[in-house]
Amino acid sequence: MPLEGLGLRPTSLRRRAGRPQLKRDPLGGGADPLRVDIPVTVPKPLVDRVRMALAHLPRVAERKMFGGITFMVNGKMCISVGRNRLMCRIDPESHERAIERRGAQTVKMKGRAYRGFVHVRAEAVASPRDLDYWVRACLEYNKRAKASR
Repeated sequence: MPLEGLGLRPTSLRRRAGRPQLKRDPLGGGADPLRVDIPVTVPKPLVDRVRMALAHLPRVAERKMFGGITFMVNGKMCISVGRNRLMCRIDPESHERAIERRGAQTVKMKGRAYRGFVHVRAEAVASPRDLDYWVRACLEYNKRAKASR
């Protein structure tokens, strides 16, 4: 019986370019036996600087999200490193004060502004002091933030 008779359509086995590909963990273990393999291009020095700033914490995980590497602290999104920018999850109450800093602006996705999420240009965190400010702001809010799941 043809597939069309069963209400099924034949599908192409060809990979579509530009689409994330579902990969199975070759060892079959880990928290994510299925993961999405997404090509990510982020500046390695900035990722390494954020990684070092969070190295003293016990529960830090890295995930590919938001077009970059997102650092999860205690199971909650904390800070993300993308192409030429950070995305910081901060206290919504201090949002207005935070976006007054050099290189910072409110995160906007699909026309909606997200209070408590700030994009910071990479040039604005060139000094250790500036990066430390944003990492501390993210960690301070992370203690009170709710997990998304």
